[in-house]
Amino acid sequence: MILKFSLYNLLLIFIPILILTIIIIRVAQSLCANKILNPEDHDKRNIIEFLTNLLMFTFICAFTPIVTGVLFWIGIFLLVMAGVIYILSIVAFLKNKNGLTINGIYSVTRNPMYIAMVMLLTGFFLMTLGSDLVLAFLMGIIIIKFIRLIHVRVLNEEGFLRNKYKDIFFQYCENTPRYI
Repeated sequence: MILKFSLYNLLLIFIPILILTIIIIRVAQSLCANKILNPEDHDKRNIIEFLTNLLMFTFICAFTPIVTGVLFWIGIFLLVMAGVIYILSIVAFLKNKNGLTINGIYSVTRNPMYIAMVMLLTGFFLMTLGSDLVLAFLMGIIIIKFIRLIHVRVLNEEGFLRNKYKDIFFQYCENTPRYI
């Protein structure tokens, strides 16, 4: 396998999504009246592993040419749906004024932002699969690592929220699935 860099690659899709996500997060953080600070969010080991996976993901995108076909368009559909879910998550979070967000899309799943992230990763996997099998295999490994990181983070957040909100969070968990 010879890696060929082309300007017409998945970075053309990934970089704008990454920039837009960072902007949305920053704006949402500045608008959010209710800040829930979890010390687990700043665990250096998880941050380093996340950034390493992000770097490898970006590298694969740089060498994956855009090949339009069925898998590409299914991938684009997943990216759009991930964006919709992500925005609905931010809106529900911003509308919440009293602690635990359980309304809006959070009444369907406890972790819509992470579901959106997995949908986004799956979309890029499909676009890579439609272009190059070896790169898709490598992308699949990175995505599995991302999903493991996401799940560990969800479990840590649940522990934090369980301690902070006690019975309210327990009842929320009883009525709302963790993922789907």
